[in-house]
This record gives sequence, structure tokens and C-alpha cells, in this order.
Amino acid sequence: LTPGDRHLLDQMLSFSAVGSPETVRRGLEAIVARTGADELMLTSQVYDHDARLRSYELAAEAITAAARRSA
Repeated sequence: LTPGDRHLLDQMLSFSAVGSPETVRRGLEAIVARTGADELMLTSQVYDHDARLRSYELAAEAITAAARRSA
């Protein structure tokens, strides 16, 4: 990768949250803290339908846990 490409990749990955529901919760909270966002858009690059649904279920768990912590 060129230095410019590396910088762009690092920038994009800085707004990613990947892992267990707890890891994703912490990652999403960090993104919100850095940006002040009041909405988040989640995408998944999982092509298997069942696996993608499971990914969104885990993300929902993370978001629910984050909402409970902030309430």
C-alpha cells in the first residue's frame, strides 16, 4: 500500500467495531464519544444470510447493552 492508501485504510478502520458483543459495545461507545454522533449506521460484509442475521443479532445485543449503560 502507498502511504496515502494506508492512511485511508486506517481512517476507515478507526470507525469499525469488530468482535464479541462486548467488544462491539465498547467500540461503538468510543465512536460515539469521538464523533458526538446521535445515530449510527451498521453494515455487515457477511455474505452468508444466516451468518449475517447472527451478526446483526449480536450487534443488537451490543447496542442494547450500551443503551442500558447510558440510561
